[in-house]
Amino acid sequence: MYLGCVPSADDSSFCDMLCQRGLWLQSTHMASPTVDENAVYMNTGNPLPQDIETCAHWLFNEPFTTVFQKLSEMQVTKGLALLDIVQQLHP
Repeated sequence: MYLGCVPSADDSSFCDMLCQRGLWLQSTHMASPTVDENAVYMNTGNPLPQDIETCAHWLFNEPFTTVFQKLSEMQVTKGLALLDIVQQLHP
């Protein structure tokens, strides 16, 4: 399945967005047996929404040292960058 897009002068930014999303779906389809929300997030290297919710919960309810330890552990186990987490917490 190829999700091609031919841009025109009128809608090039919209078409670029569609092409990018189509590429994410194609690469997820090739790398994963199922194409669902979790597989796309894992394929693109973005933090899952539930991981961001967990981080926000820690930040508001845990002591700083505990938050630092848990965030560091999440970064290592899930391969996330701190910048990606912060950008999702404060878009």
